[in-house]
Amino acid sequence: MSLVYLSGQKKLTPNSSIALSLLYFDLGEIVFSQTGNDFQPFNPKEYAVSLSYGQKLSENLSLGIGARFIRSNLAGNTNVVNATGNFESAPGNTASVDLGIYYTKDLALGGKNYNLALGGNISNVGGKISYTTAGRKDFLPTNLRLGTAFTMELDPYNKITLAVDGNKLLVPYAQSDDPAANDDTNVFSGIVKSFTDAPEGGSEELKEITVSTGLEYWYDNMFAARAGYFYENELKGGRQYFTMGLGIRYQKFGFDGAYMIPNEQNNPLAQTFRFTLHFRLDEAEQ
Repeated sequence: MSLVYLSGQKKLTPNSSIALSLLYFDLGEIVFSQTGNDFQPFNPKEYAVSLSYGQKLSENLSLGIGARFIRSNLAGNTNVVNATGNFESAPGNTASVDLGIYYTKDLALGGKNYNLALGGNISNVGGKISYTTAGRKDFLPTNLRLGTAFTMELDPYNKITLAVDGNKLLVPYAQSDDPAANDDTNVFSGIVKSFTDAPEGGSEELKEITVSTGLEYWYDNMFAARAGYFYENELKGGRQYFTMGLGIRYQKFGFDGAYMIPNEQNNPLAQTFRFTLHFRLDEAEQ
């Protein structure tokens, strides 16, 4: 199983840029079975191609928008039999958009330099996706993220950043006894419903928020050390893990690596490594 992300970014003007990216997810080979009968092995795959544009509106405020095409082939064209009859699975295709806003402000306090950054993003706003010829459609994982980061320069060579963000899925609550209850709900109505439809009310809505926090140290903008923690309520998935990582920048090249440490043993997220390679095609900034 592997997840690969490739992106490139180009400045159009000093205040605007465009980016193109490809996300590819390979789930590995699996064998489907139904009522004890194995089907042919299948290799589920997904990919998404995105085009993004960012515009700086002022010295401190920027906006961004992205458009994405998604193809998700989880079961191929497999004939399925269930209580409602026969139907055929099919690859899912849809499109979505992202919207983002970013604010940054340099501060000078007590003879030291600081930076405060605030950001908001809503992603995967798009048409529902269907994996069958039976017409059943599911919501994309539309997500709202709000976060902040505070950077302190200790001296000309050393700086530390503390970042915190919260995420909430903007998908209506699915009733376990009626999985098709949201079939007639459109995307925008679903986003509104997602804030108020949890069975236990506001307390359960708060449990749907995941929280991420991280601490990053840079030396001379060349070497970085990082640590972070991700929290998800046990009733909403229970993903809880630490991360540790290192980063290196040298001329036009960069490398980032991270290792995930789940809170519990035998967690499927254990021994997960993340690697990122950077390469600048233009002249290195001075």
